[in-house]
Parts: sequence; C-alpha cells; structure tokens
Amino acid sequence: MNLESSILVFFRLQDHKQLKERN
Repeated sequence: MNLESSILVFFRLQDHKQLKERN
C-alpha cells in the first residue's frame, strides 16, 4: 500500500465519521 492510497483511505474514514455524527 503506497502513501497516496493510505491518505485517501484516511480522508474517506474522516468523512465517514463526520457523516455519522451529523445524522
């Protein structure tokens, strides 16, 4: 797993958390 994909996964997890908190 390269750095770029790790960063993308990290941001996707962060967005997912924010969406859960909103609802």
